[in-house]
Amino acid sequence: MSRLAILGVLGLSAAITALLVLAAVPSMHRNLRPRLDPDAVVARTSLRRVVAETVGIVLAVVSLILLRRRGLVAGGPDTPDASFDPLLAAAPALLGLAVGIVTLRLYPYLIRLLARLGSRRRDIVGFVGFKRILLQPPAARLPLLAVLLAVAVAVFASVLGRSITEGQRASSWQQVGADYRITVSSGSPADALDVSGVTAVEASALGLQLNLTTLRGGSMTVPSRVEFLALETNDYSAVASDAPAFPDLPAALVEEQSPVGIGTDANPIPAIVSRHWSDEQAPVPGSMFSAGLGRSRVTFVVADIRDRFPGIPLDRPFMITSFGKLVGASVEPMPRATVLFLRAPEQAQAEIKAAIESQTVGAESASRYEVFNEIHEAAFVAGATRGFLLVFALATVLAMVAAIAGLALTSRSRRQHLAYFRTLGLSVRQSLGVTAIEQLPPVVLAAVVGSVLGAGSAKLAEPGIDLAAFTGPGPAAGLQIDIPAIVFVTAGLVGAIVLAVAVFGYLSRHEDLGGILRLGDE
Repeated sequence: MSRLAILGVLGLSAAITALLVLAAVPSMHRNLRPRLDPDAVVARTSLRRVVAETVGIVLAVVSLILLRRRGLVAGGPDTPDASFDPLLAAAPALLGLAVGIVTLRLYPYLIRLLARLGSRRRDIVGFVGFKRILLQPPAARLPLLAVLLAVAVAVFASVLGRSITEGQRASSWQQVGADYRITVSSGSPADALDVSGVTAVEASALGLQLNLTTLRGGSMTVPSRVEFLALETNDYSAVASDAPAFPDLPAALVEEQSPVGIGTDANPIPAIVSRHWSDEQAPVPGSMFSAGLGRSRVTFVVADIRDRFPGIPLDRPFMITSFGKLVGASVEPMPRATVLFLRAPEQAQAEIKAAIESQTVGAESASRYEVFNEIHEAAFVAGATRGFLLVFALATVLAMVAAIAGLALTSRSRRQHLAYFRTLGLSVRQSLGVTAIEQLPPVVLAAVVGSVLGAGSAKLAEPGIDLAAFTGPGPAAGLQIDIPAIVFVTAGLVGAIVLAVAVFGYLSRHEDLGGILRLGDE
């Protein structure tokens, strides 16, 4: 686990502990006798506090704008006098502060709206529950901020963890090109291999992969060496249909083509070419070029331009075409497949290897599952992944602790209020309903706002987050929102509150109402 992750966990724990202590201090010196007068617990906001909160929000907005435009380095990475800007680095923290301020300010208005809706019911459960939220002192709302902060950190960590895993999956697809790739260098050609006996194989596609050096450009400049791959396009689409690096073949490669003069200048074969085709001239769609295959020369036309293609190294120029159309071009000698792509689960790996080894010698097999495990289990990457998982777990636990602490901090006044109402006929079950209504809306609000804050912070900071060191070569790893993690955190918070309310209800069944009502008068 990295030192940064450890410091982040310790800082989060310290921040939430400080918020909970600040919330508890006022209750230590408050008169034990609660007062139902709203004016006694609701204080007017000072002008100094309003100015400070406004300045904090403005700083957050300015830092976010600069972060999106300039990144973490002032002046840009290519500027000679570029330097680290603390304001830009503090943008996520300032964003959390601003969101917390706005949430605490808008929070009473939302509760008032819910209280009005609750007052329409015939019983007093909803009205009393929401009214108790409004009568709480400002210090009692600090646990709400602690829950929000913890949820935001948990969601942020889950986004990074999921993004790394998905990036590793895309990288493994990019390197192999399918679940399994069998390359035949000698002996029987790939089209002679039979994997029908492996029941786990769902789809297969043949291909011809070569290193070409005899290219000629008609209206375009061509590289001296190019990675050539001819695919059975329809079959390959079935093999890689749900891949994160699915190539989405252009229609020109998949559709039928007139067999008359195919591969000539009059009827060239469509091909996908690399964007970095040549340093002298970029490829242009519609341009034609020719390649020497065996004793024949075949003419191709640029149908599409790509930055990468599955199974092709990222640092090499490439061209991708249709194997079926190449066969129709009457190349001499007739091209034979050299590679076999398979779609099959990880459990079929041993069976596939055994089937291939029994049919040919010298075949090389590659599995994206092996590549993924190699990247995922590397010491540096595994440590970072475990670090994000630990941060997510600790932040979730801290959010639950903060939510339960909010229930405990208001327990004294709640007990006496509910004792008053129980003498007026409020049942134990209704008392539980009042407690649940008092606690659940703040927790759900904090979970929703914290989830948005965590995911939004990750997206806002995405230009300065480089996950390539954790994902390996492949497509650029974009940030992925982890919806299951957000649901887990929210469900955990709600479950913790429901459990705490149930315990409170169990303990309140045997309480002495008279003793509670006399509390503070003795």
